[in-house]
Parts: sequence; structure tokens; C-alpha cells
Amino acid sequence: MLDAAYEAGVNYFDTAYPYHEGDSEPFVGRALSKYPRESYAIATKLPVWRIDSAESAVSMFEAQLERLGVDYVDYYLFPSLSRTSWQERVLGFGLIPVFERLCKEGKIRHLGFSFHDTPELLDQILEAGIYAPSGRNSQKTITVLIRDKATRDQLSRLNASFMGVAGLSPVADPFYGAPCVAVVLADPQRNTWVEDGTLVIGN
Repeated sequence: MLDAAYEAGVNYFDTAYPYHEGDSEPFVGRALSKYPRESYAIATKLPVWRIDSAESAVSMFEAQLERLGVDYVDYYLFPSLSRTSWQERVLGFGLIPVFERLCKEGKIRHLGFSFHDTPELLDQILEAGIYAPSGRNSQKTITVLIRDKATRDQLSRLNASFMGVAGLSPVADPFYGAPCVAVVLADPQRNTWVEDGTLVIGN
């Protein structure tokens, strides 16, 4: 089924450590290993409820890379966040800067979360997500949403050429078929402008 989906053009595959009694990540990794890594995106999740420190979270992530048989994941999520898991584990263990470092190391391309709590808590999480990439609120990045198809396709071709994946089958689209893309502009006068802009995308 996974092969049929891939051949039909599906290029986003979602898994998690506990899915299918722990067998999902190894299976997905084996099934996709025959295809060029840059031709698909993998999303997996940190089982926040199973960690007891930042060190154990990193160990869990490294184990997930090994289980998937990859050097990086495209999307890594803190799933099902509630007030307790956000405050006691994500903030309590200092996970945001730890996983931002993993993003800078190229082991995670996009960091995100899913959520099950109040709108007020969601605002707190979103505020935390923009604090670091704005240079601790010392600069304001600008995000431009590109919906025009011609412009979006041109950006895709430029990125594919830069990444060295132009012409690869079945897809050579670094945006994985997304109909619109976000372009982040940051102040080049700041020493960390590349890192700040990158973290906006990651968050």
C-alpha cells in the first residue's frame, strides 16, 4: 500500500514512536528506504509523556532516527500538548532550545506541535515559538505567503537547483506539492539573520 501511494505521487508519510505497538517507524523506514531520500517527507513525533529530561528526549529522537533509518526527519512534532505537558515537560525540561539546536544541525527540518487545550495556552505556545527566532524580540522577521502558482513554481525550481535535486523522480519539488509557500525575510545587518529566519520556518 505504501509503495502504491508513493508511485501515485504521495510524498508525505506520517508515523510516530508508539504507532502499531512500536512497529510503525521501523516499517515506514524500511518501506521508504528504496526511494531517494529527498523525494519524500517523513513526519514523526516525540512521545512527550515518556521522557523525564532533555537528555532523554534527545536520546528518544536519536533512537527514532535509527528506527527510521534516516539522517534527518522533515517534520518533528510535540504531539497532543496540554497545559501539563507544555509547562512540566516542554518548558520544564527546556526542550525548545534543545530541539532548535537539532534543527540547526540539520537533523530536523521543521519543528511543530499538535494541541489539545485552551486558546489561552495556544497563545502562550505560539508566543514561545517566535521569541527565539526574532532574536529574543530584538528584531521582527517578515513572512510573505506566496499563492501565485507561477511565482511558487519558480521558487520551487530555484530551490531544487540549489539543493541539487532538480530532475529527480518522482518529484523534484522541495515544497512537496504545497500550493502556497512562506518566504521569510530577516535583517541581514544582524549577525544571526540566517539562523533567525530559519527558526521562523522551523517553528
